[in-house]
Amino acid sequence: MPESVLQDVWQHRRFDARAARLTTGERIEVLHAGRLNRNAGPDFLDARVSITDDDGHTIVLAGDVEIHRSSGEWVVHRHDRDARYDRVVLHVGFAEDRHTGSLRRADGTLLPEVVLGEHVGAPLRRLLFEFFAHARPDFPCAASWDTVPVDVRREWVRRLGRARARERAAALREWDSTDEALYHAAFRALGYAPNADAMLDLSRRVPAALLATLDDPLDREAALLGTAGLLPAPASLRGTDPPAAVYAGLLADRLAALAPALTVPMAASVWSAGRLRPTNQPALRVAQAAALAAPGGLASTGVVEHLLALASVEEPVRALRAWLLSFEPSPFWMDHVRFQTRIPPRNGHIGVDRADRLIVDAILPALVLEARRRGEPERERRLVEVADRLPAGSDSVVRRYAPFRPAGELEASGLRALARDWCARGRCLQCGVGRFLLGESQ
Repeated sequence: MPESVLQDVWQHRRFDARAARLTTGERIEVLHAGRLNRNAGPDFLDARVSITDDDGHTIVLAGDVEIHRSSGEWVVHRHDRDARYDRVVLHVGFAEDRHTGSLRRADGTLLPEVVLGEHVGAPLRRLLFEFFAHARPDFPCAASWDTVPVDVRREWVRRLGRARARERAAALREWDSTDEALYHAAFRALGYAPNADAMLDLSRRVPAALLATLDDPLDREAALLGTAGLLPAPASLRGTDPPAAVYAGLLADRLAALAPALTVPMAASVWSAGRLRPTNQPALRVAQAAALAAPGGLASTGVVEHLLALASVEEPVRALRAWLLSFEPSPFWMDHVRFQTRIPPRNGHIGVDRADRLIVDAILPALVLEARRRGEPERERRLVEVADRLPAGSDSVVRRYAPFRPAGELEASGLRALARDWCARGRCLQCGVGRFLLGESQ
């Protein structure tokens, strides 16, 4: 049973709420199921539930809710050791096991728990079918979306995509130089959504000018991993992964020599690792950032000029990808995604998908900003259109507008802007699609 189906049961209250009780016997009422969290952390944020005992005494709990197939997954996923889950006020399970009724948070407090399996109103087979077979469109004109001519929808989505590309560029104006803007934007894009802010903080603590003075790749890794707070004590690894212990010790020695030039390390707790694919683990992403900061890379003076030349060739996406994929971290990261986790050997550099995100979220915005600073509107227009040549990323927001299929990343970005800035805000009267449906011209 996919956890997403169980989340749907909780969110839409597809269970007999009158019969549901905590494992300790109190009645429970869901006042607000919470906001579904698609990033790392608890499944639902800011929920509210009331709990009433047999004497009629009621308390209201406000906080987060975690959903699992069974109680034991709370322990398996190590939430009982993760302080980020101390705001969880309710654990929702769908089957009992030996852990049921005994779950605790990292601070040692007992976690209220409800098991809903026997209270679900429909057979699980039917829930599965309904979840995957029937779309749940949640934008105002969903029922009429397919009646609007494709060219009308596409033109509006493309317009929003271009606007979004220029917004990304404008967001980088705080940096004095475009080289510097690219450096910070690339770090943020490497972080993926859960660690974007942490990676940006890291880039501020270890500026490009410092990394540019470090010719040895081990020095760059030591500076970044040490400042990130992701470099473990070698002694903690000797019993489980001796090669990792040796490598951590080597980086620790390098870090000690660099310490006077570095700021206070970040707390390891600011990094999210749960629910992330192995390739998105923060330690690996930081090591890849160190590789990208090699001579000729992100930390180099004049890197924007070089990338402008690559973006002007006949196949700019291929050229920009090749540049990004030419930087590889040290061999240690071929079989590790963090110091505590060993994996089968593979290539340690960023993948094509992450390279494409770096192009969209960092390289193109920086180049558009540079064209704007130089007063070159035609070059700015061509750079914006480069996103058209990138494959459209597929996510839950883009799929919401199916069967409309974006032709490239420019249109996919436009769909995300449509969902966030127009549909979610009810701006139908200003939307090109909404005006068409109302019989008005665009």
